Amino acid sequence: MDYQLLLILLLSVLTVNMLVVGFYIIATLKDLRQTLSKLNTVLDDTSSIVHNVANPLAFITTMVTSITKAISSAKSVTSLRGER
Repeated sequence: MDYQLLLILLLSVLTVNMLVVGFYIIATLKDLRQTLSKLNTVLDDTSSIVHNVANPLAFITTMVTSITKAISSAKSVTSLRGER
C-alpha cells in the first residue's frame, strides 16, 4: 500500500511539474513570436532606408560616370580639331 501511495504522489508531482513546464514553454514561444515580429518590422524598415539611400547614390555614380565620359569625349574632339 505504501508503494501505491508513493507512486500516486510521485505521479501527481510529475504531472504538476510537466504542466508548469508546458505553460512556461508556451509563454516563451509567444514571446519569441512577438520578438520575431518586431525584428521583421525592423528589418523591413532597414531595407527601406537602405533602398532610399542606395537609389540617390546610384544616380550620383551614373551622373559622375556620364560627366567623365563627356569630358573624355570633349577632350578627344578637341584633340582631333587641334590635329587638323
